Amino acid sequence: MKVLILLALIVVIWSKPLFPTSGDLTEWLQVVNTNYNPEEKISIPNMRRMILDRLEIMANDYLETLDFTPNMSEYPYLNFFPLSKGSVLADGDDINFEGHCFSSISAKSTTQTDGQLLITLTAGEMKEDVTLCSDVVLMLTVNGVNLQFLTESGEEVEVEWTLPDDTSDSEKWDLDQKGVRVFMFPNDLPTTAANYLQTKKLFIPLNTKPVPEKSGDLNMEFLNSYTNFEYTKRDEHIYIPEHLIHSGDFFGVIRMDGMDPVFAYAMGFLSVVWLIDC
Repeated sequence: MKVLILLALIVVIWSKPLFPTSGDLTEWLQVVNTNYNPEEKISIPNMRRMILDRLEIMANDYLETLDFTPNMSEYPYLNFFPLSKGSVLADGDDINFEGHCFSSISAKSTTQTDGQLLITLTAGEMKEDVTLCSDVVLMLTVNGVNLQFLTESGEEVEVEWTLPDDTSDSEKWDLDQKGVRVFMFPNDLPTTAANYLQTKKLFIPLNTKPVPEKSGDLNMEFLNSYTNFEYTKRDEHIYIPEHLIHSGDFFGVIRMDGMDPVFAYAMGFLSVVWLIDC
């Protein structure tokens, strides 16, 4: 859930300030639920559903602006989360990393005369096997987040990391000691959006009582592609004679609804232990 909220904040800042507020997130979520009120309690499943649906709308809206249909990655599922590349401290060493489009990208943080920070991103040469490509770099602290796009060789992007007046001492300490964290999306934006939409299809059964056959097949495809284990469909009903079940027997339980398969991929099946006369 925390990862989804972070992802929501990332896309909120496409059109919002460097330091988004709870009001920005509320406005963003009200697109899918005009009655959403952050003062009222909402269940985690409903909040999760709202964020997933809002991200889907945003991805579709973006893809409609393109004059081509982007291809998904070979492994599209979950392949849209930004990956950590390090952090930059004020007037400290640069960090350098390879981009999806560029052979190298550097990031540095310098203190300006007014005491605020200037974050500079510099793109190296574009790789020979790519054209019309852009690397998407995410920068964040505990109270700030910024998204930048690098599209040309040698391009330099500067971001003034100006702290708001209500920045707390602990937030200032974090910036001084931990710096600005730098992440990069593993693909360009069109591919990232296509990967998200494909991943979202895994979660359709969260809104349905039975698991649609197509959704179940996609979840099987995800598990078979991402794990070193072959999953096969079982019969609709399995009967286990009672005399074969003993106290302490383990049962792995999974519903092909997106959530269970992701948990299974990350940590194993949901489990049940049969207890008798305890």
